[in-house]
Amino acid sequence: MTSTLIDVSIFEHLMALRKSDLKSRKKILDAFEKALGRFNGEYILCREKGKSIP
Repeated sequence: MTSTLIDVSIFEHLMALRKSDLKSRKKILDAFEKALGRFNGEYILCREKGKSIP
């Protein structure tokens, strides 16, 4: 299940790129970084009364 969630997150971020962005290695790597960042234990899920909830 975990690997499927990672795959879906990567596809979500890559599909959000414009066709012209696919020529940029940096933009592609940034999309991967954002997609995989969700699986970091410090990823902010929400903010509550000025406090971040990882």
